[in-house]
Amino acid sequence: MQIHGHEMKWYEVPNKAVGYTYRRICEKVKERSAEKYLKQLQEHPHHHAGPIKVGFIVQMPEVWDKEKPVFDLMLEDEHFVPTLIIVPAYDFVRSILSNYGREKQFFIDESKNNYILAKKEDGSWTDIRPGEFDYIFYQRPYNQLLPEHLRSFALVKKTKLCYIPYATTEKKDDDFVTRPKDFFQDLTIFFAEDKETVDTLNHIYHITAKIKNLQHFTFEGYPAFENALKDSGECNYYKVLWTPRWTYDSNIGGSHFFEYLPGFEKLQSEEGGVAIRPHPLMWENFIKTGRCSGEEINEIKKRWKKIGIVEDVNEKIEDTFSTTDILVSDLSSVIAIFFLSSKPVILCPMDDFTSEAYSTLLTSILPGLYIAHTWKELEYYLHMLKDKKEDPLLEIRKKIIQDCFAVNRNATNNIIEYILDNYKSNESSTY
Repeated sequence: MQIHGHEMKWYEVPNKAVGYTYRRICEKVKERSAEKYLKQLQEHPHHHAGPIKVGFIVQMPEVWDKEKPVFDLMLEDEHFVPTLIIVPAYDFVRSILSNYGREKQFFIDESKNNYILAKKEDGSWTDIRPGEFDYIFYQRPYNQLLPEHLRSFALVKKTKLCYIPYATTEKKDDDFVTRPKDFFQDLTIFFAEDKETVDTLNHIYHITAKIKNLQHFTFEGYPAFENALKDSGECNYYKVLWTPRWTYDSNIGGSHFFEYLPGFEKLQSEEGGVAIRPHPLMWENFIKTGRCSGEEINEIKKRWKKIGIVEDVNEKIEDTFSTTDILVSDLSSVIAIFFLSSKPVILCPMDDFTSEAYSTLLTSILPGLYIAHTWKELEYYLHMLKDKKEDPLLEIRKKIIQDCFAVNRNATNNIIEYILDNYKSNESSTY
């Protein structure tokens, strides 16, 4: 190799270059491996008598609302036997899979007795055998949060993998966060939240999706939007829900928790009606990154209890939304879901975040959002909505909902029909 006229020996190549080359080789090997197993699944599906067996790997109650409608409808459909595969929650403070906590009983209750415990009482893990499931849905696209034998690169060898996004993207360049390649390259079917996402993924995975027909990226409607469209509750412009983000990293949305907390505590003391729903990872991340200690968090919660602030820990966010009048949020996927109730939303973006960076989905609802860049602006909108009962963007929100989101009204049934058609097409193609 020659650089600036100098003949470089292999040992003179910078470590970064070697590291980059090694990573690229590993990525290519994984891509080829994923394609190999996707092809095997297409050519040699596991046939059996009886209904289609569908597994749902579940770990986090707070995002179950994205898959729950599909699971529940499959329970009622004679063509399917759905089963929850319950995995212990991931401990972000210690970066390990913990023992079972509240997620175990939550998902057992949701399963209607159709479940498997991924971790047995003796501490060993339940293996998934080839042919045990025809399809497995993932709750999140993050392999590192699961035991190795349940990660996508392990299960793609045994069954077709599906995914309904646990969160929509808010930024155009969110692919590395919400659509990691080490997971998406193993999927057979991805049920996208909008048509633009389908186009993006068909471009990224052009060979496996469009040329070889091994992967299917499709928009059939988003179940979480379908459910949200049913919420037509009255808005009393009193109860405020604040949903601060879990991280201060502006590259993935950022947070205003410590800056705006005194203002919300003052608002509760003077007017009442304040609830705070921290992101499920927020407290753990703040401890891990040194922003506050466990003792400081306890003091915050004691102060909230004293002044009457409700810390919302409801696993089912749709239940919380049904009793909320006004949503105040950092950049988050909960915004679009609450927006569909037609109730007001106040978005609190980071200072260095411009509207040009928003995803297509968020851009579509932007005209119906109140945008607050500072606490003073946020306070102004809260006063306008809570005290004056003025909501000048209401009709704009209603029009956006009708024009852009009505297509989601039959999402759950569409997804189930897609799975059924996919199964039948593979069945007939092998004879």
